[in-house]
Amino acid sequence: MEEDRFEDRARKSMIEILPAAFRQAMESYKFYIQKKESITDNKTNFSDYHMGCKKALSHLQLLIKMGEWLGEEGKEKSADGTLADAMAEVNAFLAEEVPCVEDEI
Repeated sequence: MEEDRFEDRARKSMIEILPAAFRQAMESYKFYIQKKESITDNKTNFSDYHMGCKKALSHLQLLIKMGEWLGEEGKEKSADGTLADAMAEVNAFLAEEVPCVEDEI
């Protein structure tokens, strides 16, 4: 019983947190991707830049998986809107900003 209550609290908490986390992760990715001018200096810069982009996308993918885990509960309203709305926003963002990732998610 205690385990069920913990999971319910965790789900409710995630529903509240994830919409803002999606938006913050998208903004961070946009900020990072704009730093691409510095990658032409040398191979190390390119490698670091590429790895940073991959990490940002992995973060978004993890957030999406967490949102999918919540399923129907994600339709509940949170302070930042519904989780389902936020997931639709991040999927549209990925399709627009990172078209090659669209097939992987």
